[in-house]
Amino acid sequence: MIPMNQVIEANFDEGRSDASRMLSPSVRKKPRLWVEGTDDASLLAYFWYENKSDFKIDITSIKSAKENKMGKIKLIGKKGVLKKVKSAPAHILSYGLVDMDYDFEGRELSSDSVWDTNPKVVLNSFFLNEQGMEKMVKQICKWKANIEISQDHITQIHRLSKTYTHIKLFKGKYPTQQEYLGYGWKDIDFNDSSFNEFIGLLHFGDKDCAKLLRFIKKCGESLSVCGINDHMLIRSIGLYLKTYRNIDITEKILEEGLNEFRLSEKMPSFLRNFREKIKKLHNSRS
Repeated sequence: MIPMNQVIEANFDEGRSDASRMLSPSVRKKPRLWVEGTDDASLLAYFWYENKSDFKIDITSIKSAKENKMGKIKLIGKKGVLKKVKSAPAHILSYGLVDMDYDFEGRELSSDSVWDTNPKVVLNSFFLNEQGMEKMVKQICKWKANIEISQDHITQIHRLSKTYTHIKLFKGKYPTQQEYLGYGWKDIDFNDSSFNEFIGLLHFGDKDCAKLLRFIKKCGESLSVCGINDHMLIRSIGLYLKTYRNIDITEKILEEGLNEFRLSEKMPSFLRNFREKIKKLHNSRS
């Protein structure tokens, strides 16, 4: 395990990082990697220094940028990362990593210094392949709810999470859709042969469900490999756990379990390759 101060470094706000650069010539030369969320920043920092990598970098979440804290320009998400990289001072070589989300063709990437998580929807998706997801669901239910979940229920959670991920991507691309979440686990027919349509009707009704199904058909190739969005997996687990009347667990607690699980796993090849890609580009620019 790497020293904790290197993990904490990922959550330094921009102002604190800039102050360190002013005081230290060696820190001043460090590149900066912008990411969307604080969890992603902590995760990247944790794995970045695996095997004592000698390539040092500041990993900063857009959510901790000084504009946000000072109440100025609110920079969020992918657009915030792109703006930060584009507007970086000349003496700070800056890079960005953003979630692919629904941008399957990378059309929103307007800089060659910013990459996305393609082909996965988000960074966490690389930890949630089918085997990883099964292991994580078991551990979260055991750690946080003291439930020994059955294989059938794990399979159902996986299936529901995939459909929820498709819905989230659909809503991102067509943000006017309104969800209805007034249903429970027992209202879902997991044996329905048209499962996407079944969930779509619960969510949207006839008209918007038809749009969802067209989206899934049109983007079928990308959706088949995009993986599971971690928040949609947490939503599915939470819906299942609500069937136990004596269990009252928030999604925040479930997300803590997911974060614990990620740190117990090996670094995905995506992150290893990404680190080497930035190192190579940085050395060519320095």
